[in-house]
Amino acid sequence: MMDSKMAMVAAWSYGLAGVFAAFLTLYLASGWRAGGRSRAMFLAVALCALWGMLGLAFALTGQAVFLAGSLLADAPRFGGWYFFLLILMKPEATEGERPTPRPGWLGAIAWLLCLVGFAAQLLAVLGIDLVLPSQRVVLFASLAMSVFGLVLIEQLFRTVSPDFRWSIKPLCLGLGGVFLFDLYLYSGRAAVQSGRCGRLQHSWLCACPRLAAGGAVGDP
Repeated sequence: MMDSKMAMVAAWSYGLAGVFAAFLTLYLASGWRAGGRSRAMFLAVALCALWGMLGLAFALTGQAVFLAGSLLADAPRFGGWYFFLLILMKPEATEGERPTPRPGWLGAIAWLLCLVGFAAQLLAVLGIDLVLPSQRVVLFASLAMSVFGLVLIEQLFRTVSPDFRWSIKPLCLGLGGVFLFDLYLYSGRAAVQSGRCGRLQHSWLCACPRLAAGGAVGDP
């Protein structure tokens, strides 16, 4: 009974994420040629739609191939939002002016995390363990990708001009909520493995109000 309820919850969760992302992808497809930022957002949302649909297919059919596809699509999903946030940090060039390059170290870290995350998921799907168990590498790579997503959001909020901060806040809050949920999910799995679940929940209850208050205060 519990397994059927969990399967239904998983199906609804992945289904809603996949369907909404698919509709948003179709909407953004009309502005594919509008600029680099529109194309970056289209790519990010399309990867989320792919990830959600694969998860929905696994929840409905139980086929391992869909589970493997969903796991392998997780790192590209992060990578799509990384690319979108990095594009937003890059000032748009005016006519006759070359664009200013975005910070190279952020892009390098994003590439590294996505490659490590995808490789770890591939090893876990294939059941191959190297120095460490592949499942543990997947867990820590997912934690690192969630934290780095929050770092990119903080960098975007700091680099945008004060006049546009109110316009960018909904995006920062929305993506920040996604990355915070991923962080809570993967840190909870890490806590279960280490047997410190109660301490982790207490730390989150103390930290979340501070994170919310800190995110609401802009730079002078």
